[in-house]
Amino acid sequence: MIGVGATKYLADHMSVYNQACDLVAALPEYDKEGRDVRCHEVVRVLRLYLENDVRTQDGHYGIVEHSWFWLSSKPLIIRAAGRVPPILDVYSVGRVPMVQLVDTGITLPHNGYLFVPGEAREDIRWEVVLELSNAIGEHLPKKQGPIQQ
Repeated sequence: MIGVGATKYLADHMSVYNQACDLVAALPEYDKEGRDVRCHEVVRVLRLYLENDVRTQDGHYGIVEHSWFWLSSKPLIIRAAGRVPPILDVYSVGRVPMVQLVDTGITLPHNGYLFVPGEAREDIRWEVVLELSNAIGEHLPKKQGPIQQ
């Protein structure tokens, strides 16, 4: 059984989810200096490779600083009880599997209560993003253009 989430509500996003799973599997746990790789850098490097319209979001998952993708490149407007795009979380906080696809229309606690949008981060370790890109390897197609928020 794969469930109604994958077969009905999130079916259109399963290919980008599977692609993200493959990319994350190629990443190291630590950077070359032995520091933990953070979600903020993982999101930035996957943005280079994902074959879908994704929008990077920095903010919080509960009280934890976190970064994730909205599965839409359109401007995001969050309103009470409003519908927002699904979330692709490529570095899930305290949950497994690591990569998760979240339907924000059905699972209300995720939208605005657990995933809380915030301001763009200013402490991205770009040297780690480059390291992660090298780890993914040149054999995968990279999207054209600069790293984007």
